[in-house]
Amino acid sequence: MNGANVKWIVNMRRILSLVFPGILLLGIVLLGVRRVIRTEELWNNFIFNADILFVSIMILWLLYELRVSVCDKEQEKNVSDYGTREIYGFSQSITVLSALWVDSFWTNPSILHVVGFGMLLCGISLRFWAIQTLGKYYSHIVRTISGHEIVDKGPYRYIRHPSYAGMIVALCGICVLYCNSISVLIFCALLLPSIVLRIWIEEKTLLSLDGYEEYVKTRKRLIPYVW
Repeated sequence: MNGANVKWIVNMRRILSLVFPGILLLGIVLLGVRRVIRTEELWNNFIFNADILFVSIMILWLLYELRVSVCDKEQEKNVSDYGTREIYGFSQSITVLSALWVDSFWTNPSILHVVGFGMLLCGISLRFWAIQTLGKYYSHIVRTISGHEIVDKGPYRYIRHPSYAGMIVALCGICVLYCNSISVLIFCALLLPSIVLRIWIEEKTLLSLDGYEEYVKTRKRLIPYVW
């Protein structure tokens, strides 16, 4: 592949790294407003308006993730994720947007909404914890940097990929909160496989680091003692 093609691919990846979060952010705002207007009376006797709270949380979360994507732009030439970031980002986006767009099975507020919110907040918290623990080593792209070290503290004491685990729990919470067949199907058939694929690609890169092979022997990927 010649230099011009490589440069074009790098530039396209930089654009896409901002396009997906941007589209998702705009979609959440527009579909969120639509849902709030349509279901306002649904929450009159509930302890909180789930739609307003959900949209607010998602906007804050996306702004945080967008900051990471902006930082990643400077390291696009060192990427080795074989397009899995785009697949992963796309599957996240349509899972969330379909949850807001398609009518939910739940027609009245219930304990399931509380459970869904609880899972969403737990998942986001785990992901934030993982990102803060990795610090400069965290990225939305698969790459290593000069002096890259194995981090085995915080959530990395228990599993190898807590940021992905957090994403799974958070989006599973969204599927519980806004349960519909389309979102559940996308979550199971697209999001989960994209995360497994990304982990496989990521670990091929991480195994080049001193000490990672030993780290792998003592910790599972997503679920302690299971996988």
